[in-house]
Order: sequence, then C-alpha cells, then structure tokens
Amino acid sequence: MLKTILIKNRLQFENLAWSWLELGAKAFSLWFADSLLTCWPEKPESLDPTLVAPIKYNSIEIGELRVTGLDTRAARMQLSAQSQLVANMVRLELELNSMAAELIDTRDHLVALYELMKVTSNVIDIRETLSWLARESKRLIDAEGGFILVQAPESGLNLQQHYPRQLLPDNVIQHYLGEMFRTDDPFLCRRSSPESGTAGLFRSLMLIPMQVRGTTLAVLGLINKVDGDFMSPDIKLTQTIAAYGAAQIENALLYQARIDQTKLQAEMDLARRIQIQLLPERMPKVTGLDSWASSRPASRVGGDFYTAVEQSNEAFTFAVGDISGKGLPAAILMAMTRTILRSNTTTVNPVKPAGIIDISNRELYDDFSEVSMFATVFVGQYQPISRSLSYANAGHSPVVYLPAGGKAQLLLADSTPMGIEAKNEAVDKELVIQGGDVLVVASDGLNEARNGQNEMFGYNRLLRLIEDLADKPARQISADLFQAVDEFSAGRSQDDDQTVVVLKGEPR
Repeated sequence: MLKTILIKNRLQFENLAWSWLELGAKAFSLWFADSLLTCWPEKPESLDPTLVAPIKYNSIEIGELRVTGLDTRAARMQLSAQSQLVANMVRLELELNSMAAELIDTRDHLVALYELMKVTSNVIDIRETLSWLARESKRLIDAEGGFILVQAPESGLNLQQHYPRQLLPDNVIQHYLGEMFRTDDPFLCRRSSPESGTAGLFRSLMLIPMQVRGTTLAVLGLINKVDGDFMSPDIKLTQTIAAYGAAQIENALLYQARIDQTKLQAEMDLARRIQIQLLPERMPKVTGLDSWASSRPASRVGGDFYTAVEQSNEAFTFAVGDISGKGLPAAILMAMTRTILRSNTTTVNPVKPAGIIDISNRELYDDFSEVSMFATVFVGQYQPISRSLSYANAGHSPVVYLPAGGKAQLLLADSTPMGIEAKNEAVDKELVIQGGDVLVVASDGLNEARNGQNEMFGYNRLLRLIEDLADKPARQISADLFQAVDEFSAGRSQDDDQTVVVLKGEPR
C-alpha cells in the first residue's frame, strides 16, 4: 500500500523531503519493514537515522519515515505530524479501494461521490478543501452554484468558499441559515419569484448542516438546480457529500492544528534558548567569596531571573527576581525587568540597592499595572575589601543567611514587590560575609514545592537543609538544594520556576 501511496503522491513526498534537506537533514527516506522504498537525495552519504516516525494503520506499524542528520524536539514533532499525514493517506486510499468494491452495481450518485473523494482525499489545506467541496458539490448535484461556510471559533476560522462565484448576498445567506439552525436539519426553499436584490439568481436553495467535532460548524449550500428543483435524491446525495466533507474539514483542521503546534513548540524552544542566554554563565570571581547561581523554569520559559554586574575593585552588584505567574507573559516581563535593573546598575554614578529598585519600579510600574502582574526582587552589592554586602529586598523570599557555626535565618522583605505601588519603599541594609558565612537567595519555587501528598517543602526544611550543606562549596550547595527538592517532590511535576544564588565567604 505504501508503494501505491508513494506513486500517487510522489510530488508531495518530494516536497516533504526537500523541506527536510533545506532544514539541514542529510537524508529523508520512506521504509516498508526493513526495505527502503525511496530516499532523497538518491545517493545519500548515510541512511543511519537520527529520527524515526512509525506509520501506523489501526495501531499496526506499516512503515516508517526516517530522517538523517537532525534531532531536535521541533523536528521530532514535525516528522510525527508527517507520519500521521501519510497514515491518513493510507487510510483514505484503503477507504477508497473498499468503497470502490462496494460501489459496483450501486446507484450512479454513489459513483459520483467516489469521484469527489478521489479529487479531495489528498487535500489538506482548509481553504483548498472548502474550494474543492463547493466545486464538486455543485458539479455532482448539477446546480448553478455551490458554497460552503465554516465557523470554528476555537481555531479562529470564519471562512466562506463559493463556486463559481458568490450568487447570493451575505444577508440573504444568513437569513436562511437562521431558518436552518432552528432545527439543525437540511433546509430546502423554493421561490416562485426572485429574491429581492439577487438579480433573479435565487429560484431554489438547499442548505445541509455539517457536523464537525460533534457540532454544526459548517454548512453546505447549493443554489438553483439546473433542470428543475432540488428533489429527495438530491438531498440524500448532498447529505452524503456533506458527511464526507465534514470528515475532510476535520482532517484539515487537525493537520493545521498540528502544524501550528509544531511552530509554537519551535518558537518556545527558541525563546527558552534566548532566555537561558540572558542569564550569566557565571557569577563574578571575587577574592574571598565563592558564588554560584542556577535557574530552572517550570515550563519552557519562566519568570525567574538573576543577573550580576562587575564593577571596580572586584565589587559587583547582583539581582534575583521572580515575576508573578509562569510561561511566556512572565518571560517577557522577566526580560524587561532584568534589562531595566542592569541599566540602573551600570550608571556612571553608582546607585545603592534600594535606589536601583525604586528607579526600576518607576520605569516598569505602568507595564506591570497594565497586565496586573508584579515582581519580587532582591538586589545586593558586595564590596570585597570590607567583605560587606549592602542589600534591599522588594517582597522577595526566601533569602537565608547562615553565619559560620550559627543558625540559618530568613532575611525578611521590608517593602512590597515591584509593580504594586508607584513608589517602592525598600531600604538598604548591611551584612558582613566572613569566612564560612553563607547567603542563599532563592525563589519561592523551592520552599513551595509540593510532594504527592500536597505537602510543601517549607521554610523550616529549607533552613535545616542549608545548615547541613554549609561546609560545601557554593556550587554544591546549589546542586544539593535542587536535588533535595526533586527527591521531596518525586512523582509530581515542577509547579513553579526555581532559582538559587549562593554566596559563601572564604577564609582570607
């Protein structure tokens, strides 16, 4: 069967193959069992696949699409969608063959329907599908004109296709659609005189509702039967055409949805790579201070961020933030907030942490207000000579300070998050980070992580854990924090973005 599909759709397979080659693939091939049916280019350097998508019919594997030289999530989804397209071709071909056998000695209108299926079975674009259905319905019923309307709000579709042209004004069509929708049954209208404003084109009208995804999303209409009025056989044949057309529309919508999903996934992958590149690869190297930072978004992109700006005399300013919400909206505001904070950190005249927060809040307040979101932010400035850390906290938690040999304690925020009020009231505070002292600035994705019993990791568990890890390097403290949260949440997906910045004083 795959050989037949290949022969009938050679051009379509070639288009798929060359699109892969343009993306950088080394080869694209179609297989039946372990037998190669065809490949592009004709003499590839290698056919060892990096991606394989099975072609299944009734849950039975009947072949494979293989790609050599590419292996990305977007490529896997694209190849999977194409394998399902080929499977649909096989299914349609088998259905055509089965129907061809059943059509022997049946009525002429069923033969006409088979012809309709032949010309539309491989059409996957929704507009092209509608165009074919309007044209072939008009031809098979022998009407002067045909049209098909589709309204699918969840897909953003509101389409009309007329053949050979629009014979009735929209207001007339909508009037009779209202009549049809009262019963959701086929509607037939005959007129002894022309409809006003239609230039005598309306003698008879037939409307057939089309069930797509269990709901009447489409209507097939035919205008003016050439040799008289629409009769019962015409209604029955048009209903059969409409049922088949509804299946074709559903297939086209499904295929388009898969294509849109693939594009969206590719765009989200790109956004994730860009967001990762925005985060520093390392914290500044400062004498007497061991530092490390890491972040894990809950979805492909997230709202957590950290940044560090090196200044004179090995001093540096860093910020950790958490945008309310998750996903793409949080990621966009994350990039804006990070950029504004950095710009206010690198001014000619140095600004203290509380000033950085207040200035940035004023610049971002309108943007946050428009989308009803906010950002918790912790800003710190470290001076290596005095080993002092000046910091300000706008609603951010948890921030944990552990003096060497002491007990871990939470450093509470003293102002609201950025974006809540036009003026932020954060104030500057001071810490001295001596050898063995540890400061952990994290996001609430850690302490609010939940296990299978819906129990939160919590502040107390976090404080005790940091005490247990205090003797380890900053990088190991960060890694062990993530590992402990993962073990606690085993069996449950990550609910929120998780970020950790660790500063640890080293002996002089």
